[in-house]
Order: sequence, then C-alpha cells, then structure tokens
Amino acid sequence: HGSTHVLELAKDPVDLTWPLPSGGAVHCRAGSRGELVAVSDGPAGRGFLICDRCGWGSSTAGKKPQEHTNPLKGRPCDGPLNHFSLAHNYETDILEVFFSGRLDIGRAFEQTRFSLLYALLEGASSALEISREDIDGTLYRRTAGTSTLVLFDTVPGGAGGAKRIAEAFPEVMLAAEKRVRNCDCGTETSCYSCLRTYRNQYFHDKLRRDAALGALEALL
Repeated sequence: HGSTHVLELAKDPVDLTWPLPSGGAVHCRAGSRGELVAVSDGPAGRGFLICDRCGWGSSTAGKKPQEHTNPLKGRPCDGPLNHFSLAHNYETDILEVFFSGRLDIGRAFEQTRFSLLYALLEGASSALEISREDIDGTLYRRTAGTSTLVLFDTVPGGAGGAKRIAEAFPEVMLAAEKRVRNCDCGTETSCYSCLRTYRNQYFHDKLRRDAALGALEALL
C-alpha cells in the first residue's frame, strides 16, 4: 500500500512530438537517470511501528506491543515505538508526456488523468510487448501548477521501456483505446482486464473506462 513520486525528471532528455488528428500534439520527453521515491504506507495505509532505540519494526496491523526483541542483540527491548512510512529513492528511465490541443490534462478531472495514465501503460505493454510489471506511471505537478503524465521503468537503472514508448507513442495510444473500448466491464468503472492492476489498487476508485475513452477520443 503506497505510491511512487517523481523527485527529478530525466537528465539530458530527448524530445519527440507527435501531431494529433484532432489538432495539437503529444509531447514526449524521455531520458535516463530520473529519480523517483517509492513510498510504502503499510497494510491499509496505517504505516509501520519503528523502535527509536533498537530499530525493530513491524506493521501496525496488530496491537501495539509492550515490548519487542532487539534484532541485533536478541534481548527484550522496551524502547519507544513511533509511526512511520518507509521509502527509498532510485534512478530509472523516465518519460514525461504532455498534450497541446483539445485535451488539457492539467485541468482534467483526477479520474481522467489517472484513467488515461493507466490506459497508456496497458497500451504500451500490449503494443510494444513490454511486461506490465516492468513499467508504471504517476502524475507529476510542475512548479507552474500544470500536471503532466510520467511513465517510467520499474527496474532500477532503467531497461529502455520509457524510451521505446516515446518512440512509438501513436501505436501506444491506439492500443490503449482498443483495450478500454473492448472490455466487458461497466464503462463507469474498470477491472483487471482493462485498467486495474495489483500495483495501482490505491487508485482503483479513480479508474473509469469512460474517462479513459473520452481522453483518448479527444486525442485520436
């Protein structure tokens, strides 16, 4: 239970622009050595208990223990336990995507932004035969207040997936549209055959097929 956030976009990115049939364009900025932070909030988002004295840790799913075992010395410890989320930074390949034309992703509803993001990830996996576990995405808010979509390789150091998506973005959009249009679930929701994965379960209530379709139709 957690999320991934962008700390720094790719260094020395390559810019690619794809014109859209509806007018405007898709702008892709892909490169390596982008920095992300992956945050884990623990089961049900309740965090972890960490001992200030010995470093012992546990999820907060159970009752708060009166004492615990020092993991280094094997002896009981009654040090104070505090709540934390756990996180780590890593570098990988990153693709930033933004649009000009009919679709203003910065002003779109949150459901539209998340639904389009995960539709594009599914489209990239299908069109380019990239394992869905090897790519993921998040929203990125620039200092000017505008929002963009960020797709990234989940493998630390990168595996080239983000760059491949940028180079074939028209095919990715078409595959994304096909996936969300042909699913059998209700258009006002989503399922594991179109937008949902185990990894994005934190956003399941925001993922709707009709929101993804509306955004993709505005592009295509």
